[in-house]
Amino acid sequence: MQSDKEKYAAAQLELAQKKALLNKKERELRELEAIQRDIKKAAGIIIFLFFALTGIAQPNLHAELMQPDPQPAKTLFIFNSPKQARTWTTVAGYALMATGGYLSGKAEMKSRYYGTTRNWDSYHITRDAGLMVTGLSCVSLGASITIGERPRLLDIAWKLGSGLIIYKIASEATYHLTAPAR
Repeated sequence: MQSDKEKYAAAQLELAQKKALLNKKERELRELEAIQRDIKKAAGIIIFLFFALTGIAQPNLHAELMQPDPQPAKTLFIFNSPKQARTWTTVAGYALMATGGYLSGKAEMKSRYYGTTRNWDSYHITRDAGLMVTGLSCVSLGASITIGERPRLLDIAWKLGSGLIIYKIASEATYHLTAPAR
């Protein structure tokens, strides 16, 4: 049998071997971490150089990008010229204003002769549709004022006044023409 001293020496030797192996593994781990840091730095430098060199190496590309487009952009993505866009948005604005006036007159007639309820009856549906169409007409007329050149006070006053007149005429005419006979 082994004596206690020999067992103790063998355990110490085994412990020393394990510590040596652990130290070796720690050194290898630190080396791997250093290699990882170096790889990250190198990748960052490569990416930076790639983007920097592609920007510097192609001056013709920059010159081409700075040239104006051969075709001018369409106004409101549809119209070929600002004048055409102004004309059609004005026409659409007046048409929508007349439609909104018609629906509002119809809603007023339903309210006066048939009454309304708190739930969604035909009055509320007609009135809400009329308000939405009238709002769209205001957007269209506003766009027709601001497209192209600087807005003029006379143009603003004319479109505002004529829009109000069209709305009132359509609303009153609809109210009186659709009212039931007494």
